Amino acid sequence: MARPRLADLLAPFPGRLAFAVRIGLICALTVLIAETYETLEPALSAYIVFFLNKEDRVSSLIMHIAGLVLISLIIGLVFLLAILVIDYPVWRVLTMMLVSFIVLFLGSASKLSAIAPILALVVAYALDLLGMIPQGELATRALLHAWLMIGLPVFAGIVVNVLIGVPPRLLAERALAKRLYIAAAALRGAGADGDESIGKLRALLREGNAALLKNLALAGFEHTSPALDLAALKSAAAASFRLLALIDGFFDLPEPFAALEERERLAATAEAMVAIFAQGLYPVEIEASLPPDASPLLVEIDRTLQIFTLVAPDREDGTAEAPARPEKPKEKSGFFKPDAFTNPDHIRHALKTTAAAMICYIVYLQLDWSGIHTCLITCYIVSLGSAAETAQKMMLRFTGAAIGAAAGTLILVFIIPQLQSIGALMLLVFLGTLPAAWVAAGGERIAYAGFQIAFAFFLCVLQDYGPGFDLTVARDRVIGIFFGNLVMYVMATQIWPVSIAGRAGATITAGLRGLRDMARSANAPQWNAGALAACGAIARLEGALELMAFEPVSLRPSIAWRQARARVSADLAGVFRLLAILTPASDPVPPLNVAARCLDGLARAGDEGDFVAAETTAAAAAHERESMQAGRVPASTFSIRAELDRRIDALTLAVEEAARTDSFGQPVPRPSARAFHAAS
Repeated sequence: MARPRLADLLAPFPGRLAFAVRIGLICALTVLIAETYETLEPALSAYIVFFLNKEDRVSSLIMHIAGLVLISLIIGLVFLLAILVIDYPVWRVLTMMLVSFIVLFLGSASKLSAIAPILALVVAYALDLLGMIPQGELATRALLHAWLMIGLPVFAGIVVNVLIGVPPRLLAERALAKRLYIAAAALRGAGADGDESIGKLRALLREGNAALLKNLALAGFEHTSPALDLAALKSAAAASFRLLALIDGFFDLPEPFAALEERERLAATAEAMVAIFAQGLYPVEIEASLPPDASPLLVEIDRTLQIFTLVAPDREDGTAEAPARPEKPKEKSGFFKPDAFTNPDHIRHALKTTAAAMICYIVYLQLDWSGIHTCLITCYIVSLGSAAETAQKMMLRFTGAAIGAAAGTLILVFIIPQLQSIGALMLLVFLGTLPAAWVAAGGERIAYAGFQIAFAFFLCVLQDYGPGFDLTVARDRVIGIFFGNLVMYVMATQIWPVSIAGRAGATITAGLRGLRDMARSANAPQWNAGALAACGAIARLEGALELMAFEPVSLRPSIAWRQARARVSADLAGVFRLLAILTPASDPVPPLNVAARCLDGLARAGDEGDFVAAETTAAAAAHERESMQAGRVPASTFSIRAELDRRIDALTLAVEEAARTDSFGQPVPRPSARAFHAAS
């Protein structure tokens, strides 16, 4: 999948401006309250707004309440620790190190990964600040102000989200409309790999249904939509994913049908459904666009559009009846990861991050330069599981901080001296927040840069109780970020370095399992589960290969290694497209047992740490010819199945080739699956 351009990441989409405006309003309201009551660190209060607010109002309100509860617990912990160690510098530093190590270990080895760095950061930084305050009463007041520092954006955020927050159902409907719009554009396009609509369609496939279904679940949580409506939208989520996969597979056929008139009819139907979503409704009872004797695959696309919001008959209580699902024992996952106490990487991650933070802490203490305390904050924020992810976040943090500091400095010189009222300061904060929030809404590739633009901007213009005038603030903060990045980069790449390449094997195995489940599927829900798993694995593999560019040359795998995995990724996607148009079909056909057995053999070999295929599809062609002669497989389907056999063989060879190449590009001798079967 091609890497998106910066212009694509910054391009507008429905809801992006509304999100930026909402963030700007909350920041302006937070600054008004903070300046009125003269609380500590108004810049940090405004910055916290970015962490608490999500795209929809339900997630945002949950984050606000959870954030308030969490900061209350943290301040209670800090208060207890401060009583014991505040007057003893050595014990204070040791306590900071111990708490940091424990929390970071839990973040790496348990379900606390999302909040562990923030917890460690708050405790360490709070103990540092309290150590600089000589009197106990002042320390107590500082803790209360720290609570207010979080409480103010929580209050402002709750008010704004209740009044103008976006309902999660609307976000789900926008996502469905976007899928239909892209599907219509792809149907009208040429279908080549360079076609922009095909690229967007494949990007939507890689995203899967997780975000969409999450929004529908949140809509059910707030009880603002009837259960039947939500059931219809859940059906639409599955059908829209199936629709994208079918169109992607259609254009990937060896000899795709032209069928321009039929494709135009389908595109018109999809666009009509988009118009219905734009009116705040959802489409029902979609009429067939094509005659039954049209191209079989296009008829399947037409049928998918017809069942877009089809649900089971209503029960007497007015709710939708849940579709029957195969019995499957639910896997229980505990608080800790399976390898929490066996994988040394968890302990190493905690040690590396804590060491980097303490180095920064000791340096700015010895230099008596508290202005660069952002180096301590940086270590906790940018430290991730691999060197590549850490380096990428460092780049985003430094780039965003430099942009925000530059903008803040210009405003500090030319605009701040002209401000005459608190209203003018609020307007300045609102306008300065808009571009940062716009970037923060752009997805994980650039979102963190938006956070840092806002952070540096707030530090420049909000320096205590009122607008700031000190130019050294921006300089010191950026220097601190740069120094923290440098220390953490050295730790991540020189001390127990972890390459993201280590995840490639498990990701390939997950993709093979997803394809296997697609080949085995007997109904739409089974196909949907396998297809989502396969798409997710392909997306993770592509993302890992892209992130390897951020690793140092000494850690980065060889070009041959990366090219081998890139071929596996492309072959996984090729097999996915053909399986999408073969399973489950409108007409009953024999299951793809041979394909499923081959994919299962590859996946099992991956579980054993050795990608050697259990068997190839050499016998599949004969099997399918017998089925076709018996009248069980239509001739039009046979050619597609023959192409599927060829692609599975190509995938087998690609996986074997990848397994034969180590990270330095050197061949690893191991038996060949084809040679083994020949010998057998």
